[in-house]
Amino acid sequence: MTMEFNRGQFESAARFAAFVIVDPCKDCLSFGLGPDRSVPAGIVSNARRALAHARSLGLPVALVRSQGNQAAWLKGFEPRREDAVLLRTAPSCYSNLFFDETVQSAAGHIVLCGFPGRGGCIATVSGAIHAGHSVTVLRDATLDDAADPVAGSLLRHLTSYVDFEVAAISTSAWISSEGVPELRGK
Repeated sequence: MTMEFNRGQFESAARFAAFVIVDPCKDCLSFGLGPDRSVPAGIVSNARRALAHARSLGLPVALVRSQGNQAAWLKGFEPRREDAVLLRTAPSCYSNLFFDETVQSAAGHIVLCGFPGRGGCIATVSGAIHAGHSVTVLRDATLDDAADPVAGSLLRHLTSYVDFEVAAISTSAWISSEGVPELRGK
């Protein structure tokens, strides 16, 4: 099998964003189950669509999971050779020493979705604000927001800051924007 690396496509895509999925593992879904013990409709399929779109654009992809988590990847979220698989030691993805470098190489912008890795998505948004990075949260592909009213209100609070570039949009809106972030100016 021959793989061709198109540096121009990668450098162009890296100017847009790094696509980050928090805890795309089978055991992580049990933490965010709704009252009827089911995953809210569409969360996993939206995250899967977003991942496929990010890969089609050639965006750098980071799959971030908790250190020590040996659970199987969710179907459709298995890492590819070109993806970064990072382990975090705390809720925020920024607890991984290479995460900041990954985001910096993508012009300091993250497109974020994921599953309830004990608050990993919300903690990562907070870490991005602290690092001066911008974030687009795919609200319908992020289980932290949908399953936990406290996390949902915290996300709404974080996106209300005018001085920081944090946006929460739907997966369809992000896909139709061709992956280009639509953020408030600093």
